[in-house]
Parts: sequence; C-alpha cells; structure tokens
Amino acid sequence: MSKEAILVMLLVAVVGVLGVLLVMILLRRPRQSPSDKRPRRLEDTATLSNAAPNAAPAARRSRNRPPVAMLTALHGEEQGRSWLIRQGDTTTIGRLNDCDIIVSQANVSRLHAQVNHREGVSPSHEFTVFDYSSTNGTLVNEAPINTVASLKDGDEIGIGDQRFRFERVKR
Repeated sequence: MSKEAILVMLLVAVVGVLGVLLVMILLRRPRQSPSDKRPRRLEDTATLSNAAPNAAPAARRSRNRPPVAMLTALHGEEQGRSWLIRQGDTTTIGRLNDCDIIVSQANVSRLHAQVNHREGVSPSHEFTVFDYSSTNGTLVNEAPINTVASLKDGDEIGIGDQRFRFERVKR
C-alpha cells in the first residue's frame, strides 16, 4: 500500500470518529418542544399546599393525605416559597409542564429529579431524591448524587441553579 492510500484511510477514520462524536453530542442535548421554549417560572406552578383540581400530578393524587415534608426555594424570585410533600408522594422536578415543581432553566432537564416519601421503611431511608440521569446532575448539600440519595431534615437539594431546603413537617 502506498503512503497516500494509508493517509487517505487514516483521514477517513478520523472523520468517521468525529462524525460519531458529533451525533452523540447532538443526541444528548435536551430537545425543547415549543411549550418548553416559552419562559416559565416556578411561580407559574401550583404549590402542593393549595392544589386545585387541575394542579400538579402529585397534588391531585394526595391532597387528602397529611403533609410529611416540604421543599422551600432558597433564592431568586421564588425565595421562601414552599411545596408540601404529602404522605406516600413522589414529587417530580424539571422543565416539563407535567412536573410537580417546574424549574425553567437551560441547565435543568425536562424530567430532572424526584423526591420520594416511602412509608414503612427505616427513618434514614424514608425520604429520597432520585436523579433521572439528568445532563447536569442533582446535588445534595452541594455534592453530586449517584442516582439516589437519602434525605434528612435540613438537606439542600440542587437542581440547576435552583436550591431547595428539605424539611420534615413537625407533627
């Protein structure tokens, strides 16, 4: 084989690898539907404490159950706003309109994370946060979690640039 043929084969291989990498990057980027492009803020969603019949999914499922915890926004326009987590709830967080808590930031995945309350387990595993393999991850007390982490009273959950304080409701 001549040197020119080897160089051509090498060039084709490099271009092929770069093409595969480009396709992988494009497939990994979150796609936005037209409704996702519309600016929304956390305040556009129903809080779990005052849910109406057309409110967020967890609110419809559990508004008759007692509250067991809450998430409170720690900064920005939503600073101080709280969302109740009721007994047995799964509360979703992300950019999708179907999420219980909507965070419309570019670094938040459409379905980013969920906070779970599980009954009948040890207190250290009663509350968990689960990351849906989000692009930018979920933090607990500024440390990235590996898929799921237990929550304790006072923990801080990071979703994009938004931070929430997790607190058990005192009974």
